[in-house]
Amino acid sequence: MSLQSAYQEKEVLQRVVEGDENAFAVLYRHYARKVFPFLVKLTGSENAAEDVIQNTFLSLWLNRVRLQEIDNISGYIFRTAGNHAYNWLAKNKSMQKHEAIAASHAPSPQDFTSQEILFREAQKIISEIVDDLPGQRRKIYKLYREERLSYNEIAEQLNISPSTVRNAVASALESIREKLRESGLYIFFILFFGSR
Repeated sequence: MSLQSAYQEKEVLQRVVEGDENAFAVLYRHYARKVFPFLVKLTGSENAAEDVIQNTFLSLWLNRVRLQEIDNISGYIFRTAGNHAYNWLAKNKSMQKHEAIAASHAPSPQDFTSQEILFREAQKIISEIVDDLPGQRRKIYKLYREERLSYNEIAEQLNISPSTVRNAVASALESIREKLRESGLYIFFILFFGSR
């Protein structure tokens, strides 16, 4: 499924409203790459833009029932992403201003929004899964995901074939996908891994 026409877009949106995670993945893939350059300009950082995209699409998923009322989904996504970017900028500015205080005081759970709590839970599960991977697969996954190396770069560094790297990454991602699905947090698989 793709978003080739307005009709297909309406069909995908209706399926998202009904909770279809695959339709949401289509929506994510279609719009995340379009909104990314806009967010890089707003935030001045590719990493920040990726964070904002994740927060934007998490918000869209959690509030998906509202999507049935939207006539211009592209405009809505860009507006939502812009709002999240401005929130990120304000929060980042505030965090820099109060960095010394924040370093000495850990935030309490009630300081987090429900989105942040879910996000952190998903990150915790992913970290646990990665830590439990067999040694070589864990090393390959970390080089791929954290160091952002290509299959060929990892293969060269570890003196193994690119297909071995590809298989190890695919296996690690499948483990993560299944664990998040079991935990009811599958949507985070799309948010964390949908763009790569």
